[in-house]
Amino acid sequence: MSHAPLTEEIERWLLDEALHDADIVELFGALCARLHALGIPLQRAALSWPTLHPLFQAEQIYWRLEDGAELFQYRHDAIPTGAFEESPFHHVLVNRLARLRRRLDGPDALRDFPVLDELAEAGFTDYLMTATSFRIAEVDAYRGGASGIMASWATTRPGGFTDYLMTATSFRIAEVDAYRGGASGIMASWATTRPGGFSDGDLQALTRVQKVFAVACHASIQKRVMVNLANAYLGRTAAAKALGGDVRRGDGETIRAVIWYSDLRRSTQLSNALAPEAYLQLLRDYYDCTAQPVIDEGGEILEFIGDAVLAIFPIRGETGGPDAVRAATRAMDASLAHRARCVASGSAPAGCVPEQLAFSIAMSIGDVMFGNIGVPTRLTFSAIGSAVNQVARLDELAKEMRRSVLVTREVAAVDPGRWVPLGLRPLRDFAEPAEVHGLAEAEETAIAPPAAAAS
Repeated sequence: MSHAPLTEEIERWLLDEALHDADIVELFGALCARLHALGIPLQRAALSWPTLHPLFQAEQIYWRLEDGAELFQYRHDAIPTGAFEESPFHHVLVNRLARLRRRLDGPDALRDFPVLDELAEAGFTDYLMTATSFRIAEVDAYRGGASGIMASWATTRPGGFTDYLMTATSFRIAEVDAYRGGASGIMASWATTRPGGFSDGDLQALTRVQKVFAVACHASIQKRVMVNLANAYLGRTAAAKALGGDVRRGDGETIRAVIWYSDLRRSTQLSNALAPEAYLQLLRDYYDCTAQPVIDEGGEILEFIGDAVLAIFPIRGETGGPDAVRAATRAMDASLAHRARCVASGSAPAGCVPEQLAFSIAMSIGDVMFGNIGVPTRLTFSAIGSAVNQVARLDELAKEMRRSVLVTREVAAVDPGRWVPLGLRPLRDFAEPAEVHGLAEAEETAIAPPAAAAS
């Protein structure tokens, strides 16, 4: 039985989705449901592709008729189990096959991969894999993401320009990096429990749809890569602004925020004394202590300034100040607790000791200009203003006073029981002194870094 007329309808739908920036999980789930409704006896399908992400090396969607589509992500640091190397996906990838079919029951059954035995035991009778390669390349982002093409067509018949036609097609484009040289693609598996397996018409429809589906996936995967990279290198808020069109120098806004600044102590001495690998590992441990808790509590990492972390917790709404302060304080607690665990465990990179993982944290509240700075051809999305300078000077004061944490009066006022006043203190380059607060003495004594590290 041929599915050609309805397959053409699905292809038109896929092309339309490719122009409208569809989510790949929803798209694959909808495709499988439409193919099943078409009469192709799908009960299980999977879609897999490599990705460019700081945490994940590949993504996969599983679809089941009764459950719908679900996304799985595979980390770079996952412990190899050998399952992928023994899978049809690996076989198709290594051998660059466009299609692989295995009957799972009857005289023509061939179950040469462990997963096929599992499928056969679950009642599946036929298995098909299709693969399409493409490239994920760098493209220029159009302001706001909306773009398209317009074409004009003219004829001179008979004599002179006698007719003129313009056509236009809109779509969205995204700025992405190349995936490890640009080579990428999708692999899909399709399985059925119908006695006798897939018909010739089923196989023809699945193979045909795969090509058009790959066009839609290409657009969707480019978007995912672009968003992943923007979030990793800019932070979610800055990424959303940049991808939303704030890409010109000076674009931005003034916002009120809790400003966080942390700095590794004795970093110059440590970088000179430690082997490069040991110092880099120390920095990784330090950022795990300071930057990750900020992200976990909803803060935005704006910059890694050498071994310093500049972050903000935006204040949203008239009553958002206390919430932002409490989020920043929870991040502070998590940072200090992580450091304490590292020191207590005795774990340290080769060539250094846990006590060298010493840092200070400063927090204040103020208005910052949050936007694009730099030159037109090289921009960064950051926060600038007097409040940013103040918190950096406050961190300098924390080192002078041998305090793990210093905050301004506005921060301490949200939870005054946590803090003790330390008086008015001069800040470098500021005409007026600042009223500063530190942790209660018992808490500060418990977490204070050694004197040698605090110098």
